[in-house]
Order: sequence, then structure tokens, then C-alpha cells
Amino acid sequence: MQSNPGSAARSSAAARRALVGILLVAAAVRLAALFEVRDIGFFRQPMSDGRVYVERAGQIVAGDWLGPASFVHAPLYAYFLALVGGPVGDYVYAPRVAQVALGVALVYLVFELGRRWFSAAAGLVAATLVALYPPAIFFDLLIQKAGLTLLLSALVLLAASWAARAERPRWTRWAAAGGALGLLILNRQNALVYLPLLIAWAWVATPASRRPTAPSGAGSGRARSSRAERSGALPSPHVARLGAAAALVAACLLVLAPWVVRNRVVLGEWVLTTPNLGQNFAMGNAPAATGTYLPLRRGVGTGEIEQAAWTREAERALGRKLSAGEVSDYYLARSLEWVRANPLDFLALTARKLLLTWGAYELPDTEDYYLYLEHARVLRWLDRVWHFGLLAPLAAAGAVLAAGPSGRLWPLYAWLVLTTLSVALFVVFARYRLPLLPALFPLAGGALVALADALRRRTPVPAGRWAAAVGTAALVAALSNWPLHAPRQPRAMSCCNHAVALADAGRAGEALRELHRALTLSPDLVDAHLTLGSVLLELGRHEDALRAYARARDGDPSDPAAWRGIGDALAGLGRLDEALSCFGRAVGLDPTDRRSRNSLAGALGRLGRLDEAREALQRLVADEPDFAEAHLNLGNALLALGRVDEAAAAYDRALAIRAGYVDALFNRGVLELQRRRPREAAEFFQALLARRPEHAEAQRALVEALVSDGRAPEARELLEAWLRRWPERADLRALWARFPSS
Repeated sequence: MQSNPGSAARSSAAARRALVGILLVAAAVRLAALFEVRDIGFFRQPMSDGRVYVERAGQIVAGDWLGPASFVHAPLYAYFLALVGGPVGDYVYAPRVAQVALGVALVYLVFELGRRWFSAAAGLVAATLVALYPPAIFFDLLIQKAGLTLLLSALVLLAASWAARAERPRWTRWAAAGGALGLLILNRQNALVYLPLLIAWAWVATPASRRPTAPSGAGSGRARSSRAERSGALPSPHVARLGAAAALVAACLLVLAPWVVRNRVVLGEWVLTTPNLGQNFAMGNAPAATGTYLPLRRGVGTGEIEQAAWTREAERALGRKLSAGEVSDYYLARSLEWVRANPLDFLALTARKLLLTWGAYELPDTEDYYLYLEHARVLRWLDRVWHFGLLAPLAAAGAVLAAGPSGRLWPLYAWLVLTTLSVALFVVFARYRLPLLPALFPLAGGALVALADALRRRTPVPAGRWAAAVGTAALVAALSNWPLHAPRQPRAMSCCNHAVALADAGRAGEALRELHRALTLSPDLVDAHLTLGSVLLELGRHEDALRAYARARDGDPSDPAAWRGIGDALAGLGRLDEALSCFGRAVGLDPTDRRSRNSLAGALGRLGRLDEAREALQRLVADEPDFAEAHLNLGNALLALGRVDEAAAAYDRALAIRAGYVDALFNRGVLELQRRRPREAAEFFQALLARRPEHAEAQRALVEALVSDGRAPEARELLEAWLRRWPERADLRALWARFPSS
């Protein structure tokens, strides 16, 4: 029976139209979610890894392509940010819009995976599932490498599928798959586990002995094949397979090579990706491990200072300076020793991490999926009906229904197993399991298409197969939705993180509300009390801040941050001798804590012990050359000592480390006023107000600088604009009243 070409063409055209519609829907829901989360605290104030990546992107744009030795994150995302945000100077909207575009591209890649592995119908269903999958949309909205990881994972699978289906050995296709894998490894280090899979896939799939079939005249076709064999047009099986595997590995290594060379130049070591394997393994395999992220200790879990803390701890234990690779080796050896000594605990912990990896709950990192749901209605509505707890059992049913004697889906199954192990052996975050999704969506699409066909009795599936599929799906659904966690809502620590971002953005009132919620969820959360003290301190409420820090100290008397906070509050109350004692206590608890050392030096300066303060700060910046706050305080001490030029250099160094550092901009402007250079001072105040428009001291200082520079009309216009924006501000009205009338 011949197929109808016209019907096939119409079916293909309908599939293309459906795909275009799905892609448009994917773009629409992502843009709608982006619009809805624009007021969330993290939107303009990325934290932890996000802040590190933004700062690194700025350095790349400024010409520093190699980066400092302290940058040990997977590097690709920093260069992506520099590429999309650098040309326009925007790391808020430009990266997110680019990631929305990549999210739409992911939908197309998943369609192609579903079409190649199952059918066009399965591809369309899989594309629809990922287009509306709220966690995938969520990760497109973050300044975080997760969205890029998801796209590259799909690209690796698709490139390998494309190469595996070649009619003749195509080494260039396997090279493309290897190049895609190299990019994925540069964005997510544990993607190295896929290299053996792709090598095996290339070996098994390479059609070394496949020959074209002649349409007629079998004898002539055989003669042509023989001539081709004699001429070497078709390589021998081993040569073909070795060539495919070699092309794959060579392309992967070629992509990795620049970063390997960079590591040799900057770190002095040959490191394939990043030198923190040991730290990552130690986080998830230790007596206190819970399965998800565990910082070395409180207060050093953010991306900016985490690596330095791990290094200091290892060097203190071994009593000598260590290279980055030696630090990693130390933690890996220590963790493996714990595993050998506690095999049952290790197995129980790994079992828990396996459940977390496949659990419906989206384990949060700094930014919590469930907190974003509160701000984005489109995500909230989608999450009610579509989440990982439904995707996993659907994909499991699809895997059973598609199973057969040919074993053609083995690469997908191997991909899922390797991804699961690469997550569960370390620590579990929702973003770490994202590479599962490009394999799960086609399987889920295949299951739904099979169900639809069965209901319409097009392709009957044996009852036994359906029973196995339903039973497997039920088992996976039970395990995936097992209540390992509290209700699907933001955690107390997530609210605390959001409060930090809000406070950094100058939104103290909202930060206090988030902290109240955090403490309602977890009244004894030390980090929430610490953050509350910090926000209250910023608001000038020193007595309230002192009480908050005291609660934190009572919760953990060994935490230097609590003692440092008490010292800051006491200093604000003018009780400098008591403050100095508290700062000394903090430094005693952790002599390497740079913030405590900085506060101690600042207190010495305020007590008039300027030379002691200067010496302490010079030692601190020598130990911590990238600590912007120490350079700021050093500038303050030098300025008080009358060493103006040295103070300016210290402030400039702080600004070079942290672009847009508000306090450094303000102090630099004040210094220029002291130099009687009002025009230069005005430039610093204007740069500050571009970042913090409501900064009252900078507003007053800018008016003073403009008037001193003979630009009183410009100052008057600014004051009028500020009064229109903030009519309730008594300080602005008082400034207007003192303004010259002429």
C-alpha cells in the first residue's frame, strides 16, 4: 500500500504550524513571567554566584580575559554575560531577555529530540510540555548558569542523536557533539560524566559496514560496493568507530583547551575545569551533611568568599600554603576517609540524595522557586498542574512503553542514570538536576502520544505492557512526591536571602517584612537575626539592631558575625570601647575573618588611633587584596591622616573591585570637595545617585558641588525634580529653603 504524498505534506505543514504556535506560547509565558518578577529583590541585586558572575563579566568587558585565581566557578556563563550584557552595559534585562530566547530555542531542541526518538507527534507534545514547564521558565529569569546548562544539555543529546543516525560514518557530526559537550562542561563541571557515554554511543552507532542499496540491478549495486570497498571509500569497522570516537574527544578537548591553558597560567596547575571537586564532594558527604548544600560554616556560603574560606580552613589544618588543586585534594581525601569509615551512613545519605534528585520539591539555592511563584502569577498557575512530580512518572511510563528488543533508547536511559549519579554523589539543588529534563520530556511526550493512540485504538499496546507502564508510573509518582520536605512554599532561609537583596537595593521596609516572615517560619534562625540586625543598623536603629544581634549570639555564641554585629551596633551608639572589645572577640573566634578585622580597624580609627587603624588595614588588604570594604576603610584612615592622594588611590581600588560601590563613590566625592574640585566631586555623586537615587547625603553633596562649580540653575532643577518625586521628604524641603533664591 502506497502512502499519500499529499497527505504527508499536509501533515508536515500542520506540524510546522503547531510548532510555531508552541514556540510563540513559550516566548509569551516567559516574557510574561519576566515582567511579573521585575520588582523582586534579586532582579537588580544578584547574590552569591550571580554577583560573582556579574562582576566577572564586567572584568571581561574591561579587558581582563583570564580573571583572578580566586575565580573557580564554571567559566562559560561569565563570558555569556559579557557577550550579551557588556555591549549595552546592562546585566539586568539584557541577560534575561537573551535567556528567554534560549528558553524558546530549548523548546525547539526538545521537539527535535522527541521527533527523532519517537515521532513528530511526540516531539510536539514534548515541546508543549517544556514550553509550559514552570521550573524551566524560572531558571530563564535568573542571573545564573542554570538556563544555559539546560539548553546545552539538550544540544549535546540532539547533536549525538543526529550523528548516530547518519547513513555513513560522519566524524564531523561526532565532532559537533563533542564540541557541544565541551561547552556544557565549561558551564557545569560534572558534565564530564557524559564523555564515556558519548564515546560508547559513537562506537555502537557508527555504521561502518552500511552500504547504499541500489534501487534496481542488484549485481551492479554489488559491483559498485566492491569498488568502493577496494578504493577505501568505506573505512573498516574499527577505523570508522575509532575515528568517530577520536573526533568526539578531540573536539571536546579543543573547546576545553583555552580554559586549561588559563588555569595553568593563572593557577600554576593543569586543571581541566575548576579546582573544587573536593569541596563539592565534601559538602555532600560529611557527618553533618543533609543532602543539599552545606557551607563550611555560617557566613561563608556566598560565592564571593566561599572559596577563600575553604582554602583558609585547609591551610590551617595542614599548616602551610596550598595551591587550588591541593585544597581540592585535601577535602576529597578527608571525605573519602569518612565514606570508608562510615559506609552505612554514606549509603543512607546517598539514598536520601537520590530521592531528593527525583523529588517533586524544587530544592532552592540562593533564589527560591517557590518565592518566585508568589510574584509571578503565570508561574503559580502553571505549577498547580505541571511540575516535576508529574513529569517523572509520565517519563517513566514512556520509558516502559517504548522499551523493546532493539534497545534503541539505551543512550537516553544511560544519560538519566549518569545525571542522577553525578548529582546524588555530591549535593542536590533543583538546578543541578536540570540535565535530566531533555531526556524526560521526549519520554513523557511519547507516553502521552501512546495513550492518545490507545484511546483511539490506532496502535493497540499489549495489556501487559500497559500494566507495567501504569505500575512503574505509580511507583515513580509515589517516590517523587514523597513528603521529604515541608509544603511547597518558600523556606525561612530563602526569605532571609530575599531580605538581603531588598536591603542591598535600598528597600529596607520590604526587607524587614521578609525577615519577619523568615522568623515566623523559623524563630531561631540565626542568619535571619543577623540580617535583621544589619538592616536595622542601616536604618540607624542601633538599639533594635543590638537586640537582634544579641539573639543571633545567643543562638550561636561561636559565630564571629554575631559579635561583629554587636560591635557595630555599640559603635553606632557611641560605645566605642565596648565595640572594640566585641570586634576583638570576633577576631579571636576567627582570625581569618576579614569582615571582623575590618570592623576592628574601623573602631580603632573612630577612637582616634589612626596609625593603628592604618597599619591593621594595610595588613588586611595585603592578605585580602580583593576586599573592597577594607580598601574603603583604608581610604578613610588615610584621609583622616591628611594623606589625600593615598586615600584617593584606596577609594579607586575599592571601586575597581566593586563597580558602583556606593560608599566608595560618596567618599571619593567628598575627597574631591576637600580638594576644591567640585566638578569632579559632582561626577562621583551623580554616579552614586544613578545607582541609589534616594541617597540623601549624596543629594545634598551634589547640590553643594554644583553650586560651588557655578551651576546653581542645574542644582535648582535637580531639587525641584527630587521634590516632585519625594514630596514627603523634610530634608529636601529644608535644603530647598536654604537654596539661594537668585
